[in-house]
Amino acid sequence: MRFFTGFGKPKWRIPGMELAGEVEAVGSAVTEFGVGDRVFGANVGRYGTHAEFVSVPESGPLAKIPSGLTFTEAATICDGGLLALEALRPADIKLGQRVLVYGASGSIGTAGVQLAKHLGAHVTAVCSTKHMDLVKSLGADELIDYTQVDFTKNGQRYDAIFDAVGKHSFGRSRRSLTPVGVYLPTDGLLNFASALLTSRSRGRRAKVKLPPRYRKIRRPAAQGARRGRHVPTRRGPLVSAGADRRGPSVRRDGQEDRQRRHHGDSRPGDLKPVIGFVASYAVNPEPSGPTG
Repeated sequence: MRFFTGFGKPKWRIPGMELAGEVEAVGSAVTEFGVGDRVFGANVGRYGTHAEFVSVPESGPLAKIPSGLTFTEAATICDGGLLALEALRPADIKLGQRVLVYGASGSIGTAGVQLAKHLGAHVTAVCSTKHMDLVKSLGADELIDYTQVDFTKNGQRYDAIFDAVGKHSFGRSRRSLTPVGVYLPTDGLLNFASALLTSRSRGRRAKVKLPPRYRKIRRPAAQGARRGRHVPTRRGPLVSAGADRRGPSVRRDGQEDRQRRHHGDSRPGDLKPVIGFVASYAVNPEPSGPTG
């Protein structure tokens, strides 16, 4: 993480990458957003979303908030949702394939379960006993309690194994993959080394995109929006809200909130945020790390 944020000290004076808020102003070339739009996304590589206003490029991972979602709910999607989507893309998941999500109850895992289901996969979710009801509510077809069962010894084979917490490895998971199955890590130097070593393999392999590229899939009408156009004043948007990896802070009704994603209800088929609690922005708990 320090490789991206700075070794000796932070690269940016104002932290925070995820955001949700209202557009205050737009650049002259912006076509996708307008003043007053409710938006959410991430200021990837630029940070600064803990400020009251932040300028972000139109071409970046920024979208309008779907109706029915609050700012608080939308902001929580940006971290786990983006990371899960980026990690799953190399697998090119197809209808009917079997996908195992290891660490299915954390920020990335809850998004991974829902995205894999959306892509038509049969999803097996691995989590602890106390989180099984939550993960089942997100659409998982099968559940494995890792405190009771080691999935690598159950005799099952999967087209993709998504390690959403970075606590497993390609070596340990290899025999649980189909002959052309892929292991999708989110962390671990050995896993990234495995991805390099198996990159030319026609059999089982680890796959990871480095560096990650957060891109939009644009509709034809939006193709005219060139890279570099910005949503808000000066050089970018003016979206009042911000957040870091531990949870976004969102300005709402004069009160800035910080939330952490952990538990919540969601209907299968919907990509819904999973929120454990909402605390005052003044409360800055130490990060507990991803959970499984």
